[in-house]
Amino acid sequence: MTDRDDRENGRPASDPRWDELRADAIGIADRYRENGWDALVLEPIAADPVPNAEAEPQPDVDGVEGGPDSAPRGESQPGLEARVSREEYEPLEGLVDADDVTFGDAEVYYRPAESTGGDASDETDLEDRRFAIVVERDGESETAVCLPLAYSIGEARPVLERALVDEELLIRVRAETDEENRWVTFSHEDPSLFLEEADVRRWRNEE
Repeated sequence: MTDRDDRENGRPASDPRWDELRADAIGIADRYRENGWDALVLEPIAADPVPNAEAEPQPDVDGVEGGPDSAPRGESQPGLEARVSREEYEPLEGLVDADDVTFGDAEVYYRPAESTGGDASDETDLEDRRFAIVVERDGESETAVCLPLAYSIGEARPVLERALVDEELLIRVRAETDEENRWVTFSHEDPSLFLEEADVRRWRNEE
């Protein structure tokens, strides 16, 4: 989440769409539960791009950082980092540490960006703040993690441009007050789900 002058405890508190996003995430989790899944809803304290973060895998955690899809130690990879409370992080870590859970599938619910000038046809006038809900899934164990995100497309541009080339966007979840430098990372093979086609066209025109 960005727009730092307009936040309360790290959240875009003055934007009603954030409350709507949280409610939608809860609703999605409820639907999973109705179908017999275990579902965890996270509420990030903040989410920011991390263009030069070094992946430092934790061993023996399949499907997240340290599993078979993780980068080698020291490799720089782009990503979005969501920070959650310790109370939310610990059950998440418990899920990804479980032997019978491997998150290898995801759904992304991206909220289309609005035009700041009211002209929906003006692709150059899209708002900076973006909203999405990411649902990390393991169909075998019927486990889902719902993560609402709000982020600045301007700040995330370097991360997303590289992710589009690499065909991989990482989303790291870290405990806000955790001094042990622990995190889990989810990998997404289609970064285009986190932005508008108009963003890509505009960036190409600026080159």
